[in-house]
Amino acid sequence: MPRSPGRPRPQATLIAGDPLLAALVTPTAELLAVAAAMDDLGVGAATIDRHWRIVHANRTAEAITAAASGSLTGRDHWEAFPSAVGTVMEREYRQAVDTCRPALFQVYYPAPLEVWVEIRALPHEGGLRVYFTDVTAQVQARHDAAQARERLELVAGINADLLTTSDLPASIAGVVTALVPRLSDGAIISLIDTDGQRRDLATAHRDPHLAIALQHYARLRPHTVPTTAPLGQVMRTGKAVRSSAARIADALTPGPAQDSLRPLGDSWSLHLPIADAGTVLGALTLLFAADRAPHPVDELILTEIATRFGTVLGTARRVDNQAQLAEALQRSLLTAPPEPDHGQIVARYLPAAQAARVGGDWYDAFLQPSGTTMLVIGDVAGHDTAAAATMGQLRGLLRGIATYSDAGPAEVLRGLDASLEVLMITGLATATVLRFEQTEHERTQGVTRMVWASAGHPAPLVLHADGRIEQPGHRRGDLLLGIQPTLRTEHTTVLDRGATVLLYTDGLIEQRRSDLDTDTARLLTALAQRRADSLDDLLDGLLHDLVDDQPEDDIALIAIRLHDQHGPRPPEAGPQRIPDSVPDEPDTP
Repeated sequence: MPRSPGRPRPQATLIAGDPLLAALVTPTAELLAVAAAMDDLGVGAATIDRHWRIVHANRTAEAITAAASGSLTGRDHWEAFPSAVGTVMEREYRQAVDTCRPALFQVYYPAPLEVWVEIRALPHEGGLRVYFTDVTAQVQARHDAAQARERLELVAGINADLLTTSDLPASIAGVVTALVPRLSDGAIISLIDTDGQRRDLATAHRDPHLAIALQHYARLRPHTVPTTAPLGQVMRTGKAVRSSAARIADALTPGPAQDSLRPLGDSWSLHLPIADAGTVLGALTLLFAADRAPHPVDELILTEIATRFGTVLGTARRVDNQAQLAEALQRSLLTAPPEPDHGQIVARYLPAAQAARVGGDWYDAFLQPSGTTMLVIGDVAGHDTAAAATMGQLRGLLRGIATYSDAGPAEVLRGLDASLEVLMITGLATATVLRFEQTEHERTQGVTRMVWASAGHPAPLVLHADGRIEQPGHRRGDLLLGIQPTLRTEHTTVLDRGATVLLYTDGLIEQRRSDLDTDTARLLTALAQRRADSLDDLLDGLLHDLVDDQPEDDIALIAIRLHDQHGPRPPEAGPQRIPDSVPDEPDTP
């Protein structure tokens, strides 16, 4: 956190004015009573005379400042707090006395206190009365929130760059520039060419002198680093490796490469694999000063970035033109769904057959920290790389908000709208968010609550175990995303186990020469005819029946089938696959 600057302490001086007002101020009984009341509220209170002598301080004031100055009463204020000289505290105090106007401000006091305090200074004829409260916790909370927003912006920006790139080398350089110095002190991206040769493509370091040394080392490293060194281990095994600059240097044969690494001193490194479909394509090397350790969340973000970059690179090597590349990058964002307790989730994405083969449709499924399952469907307006980039940002922001807050659908959509406004992300989009909740009693009864909210997107379709088809709400919900932040309406539907819930984008049903009611009726008919299908066959069958696998618009589908919880998880649902950090069964009140 930022710290208040200091300067050499001047001698204490009297405030210009009537000398009679420079007399000592003796605390009155009333003042002592007020100070005692402030103690009960945890507020520090002190009285300072026109000589800047502290003539009284209550117990809370003494307790807050004891680590720095011992007892305050009777001491010169600037001698008791030398680090306050020349800072906002001195400026506000003197201005309050000169103008006879109160002051309210926050200030950081450095070691040994290392606290943020909120100060209210009230001038009176004999000097100054000061009330202050320790607000370190509140300032730290704001600081943590700001860092969380920066992380979201970073990931969203990298996602957008990777989605829209037509120049892969430039995007690689952009990744290391984005990481330094926010998440590391230095970074190197190394790739294995299609001919098997290893190359360091981009470097960055926060120290300009070390940046030059790192560039020199990167040019020499591919030809001098043995396979037993940390980089070689990552390339060979596909597993992350921690090391130190000294250890890496010792692994090199004496020569220019080793000499260029020595200036990094006692820094340490984290080598992350860049891989796609089990094939190691390179490594992301992060450098950290000896006294710097990444926040656990930052390390997860770095790992995700390395994984995402591997997906992008692998895709780029499999496609022949920009349209195919854009489509594959969009698919790389639509990750495989989890496999929660007795819940089978299946998703499909089909690009438009004759368009740019890229757009803003997306689906998502993930678990929140409480273990509840959340499904998302969304559609950004447009059919180009800009729409795909916006989709990547919205999807990343939404899942970040949902997995951090553990909030319900309405609050997640409200938070997404607020983030879009603050981050100035333009464009319109629709989305529906579902959350499946269950108490222990509901689990015994064999029912699950589907809580959902919509931002201009079609409501979910429910295929009940008895064959009935229901569309709760029969509407597209509240305002679209990107118009203005607004409260969202939340709905609840109780489902028996065995029910199937389907979410879809409008490319599945909308025809150029038809109306919405007719299109929806076609979907309901197709769904009824395939109600006995497995979940995979159901989604594949809908795509075949409604668009003949040649859609005029992009299509995203995601569905969940709630299998009976009184028996073992059925084989068609696959093995249960959930994050280690969430409970096996949802912990929902």
